[in-house]
Amino acid sequence: MSYEWLLMGHVTAAVLWVGGSIALILMALRLRHAGGGAQMGDYAKNLEWFGKFYFTPLSLLVLLFGILLVRDMDNVAVTDFFIQYGLTAIVITIAVGAGFLGPQSGKLAQLIEAKGA
Repeated sequence: MSYEWLLMGHVTAAVLWVGGSIALILMALRLRHAGGGAQMGDYAKNLEWFGKFYFTPLSLLVLLFGILLVRDMDNVAVTDFFIQYGLTAIVITIAVGAGFLGPQSGKLAQLIEAKGA
């Protein structure tokens, strides 16, 4: 693959990943302001789904395209600061999302469904 295609894939996946996160945050703020308890339960269910089927694949695509970009570039090394920073950030976000936020969203949805808002 050429550099331009790899860069386009990397940036597109990153934009979708960050944009999706911002959209979900804005939706949560709107639901919180509206005070809809039942809607918050549905929102929590959707968060779990988005974590598994939207954010996880996108974060892996960002990582994959990033690795391929670094591999193909002669003037960039894995030891460069911005590469180390990016790898650290993506590992932390994947761990927090898959290890905490996704499971907790599912538990919250079940709790709201069982006991109400």
